[in-house]
Amino acid sequence: MKKFFILIAVIALACSASAQEVKEKATQTPKSPEIAQLQLANQLAKYGYEVESPTALIEAARIMVETPTQQFDGQYTRGEGKDVAAPNGNSAITPEQLLADARKMADGDKTVLALADQVNPNTVTRGAVNGPRRGSYYIYGGTADTYVVAFKKGVLAEVAVAGAGNSDLDLYIYDENGNIITYDEDYSDDCYVSWYPRWTGNYVIRVINRGSYTNAYTIVTN
Repeated sequence: MKKFFILIAVIALACSASAQEVKEKATQTPKSPEIAQLQLANQLAKYGYEVESPTALIEAARIMVETPTQQFDGQYTRGEGKDVAAPNGNSAITPEQLLADARKMADGDKTVLALADQVNPNTVTRGAVNGPRRGSYYIYGGTADTYVVAFKKGVLAEVAVAGAGNSDLDLYIYDENGNIITYDEDYSDDCYVSWYPRWTGNYVIRVINRGSYTNAYTIVTN
């Protein structure tokens, strides 16, 4: 079973390699283990929805549950817009939703249902007080969500966004004076940036939905 899940991970990452190539070249700093794990879970989830594999969704949920994170606490401003559901769009990528969808896909398969029962989203591993923070939100088409998060001078800062596959999402970071620090933009909804703040203070995180459909996404900061 372990080899099966590893094979799924390899396939999922291979499918996303072309979309991530530009981003990996732009960001040479190694990612924190927690952010890397959550990005892997998102890719597994997308693969699971694409090929209707309940075991992939279950493994994605397990990774999310076992990855130490805190509840995201950044100041959040949601962009104003209209909720337009994407045709055959994916659900929000949360452990609860993944397990619910996996059980539906299982179609009564006792083995798969037993695997789903082994993952308990209510026992999410909590990280250190100053460790990675994670939150899940919806963003309307053609709008921008904004967050204000404090980062420390000289300490690696990381932000990752992982969408549900419904539209193109872009990620931008600004300092408190409105100067752009870094960004990640291409034609996917998986984004990652890192930088070393020149001073301790608040930074603005801006997530833009370039598509016309509502997209569910997860945002993670270290």
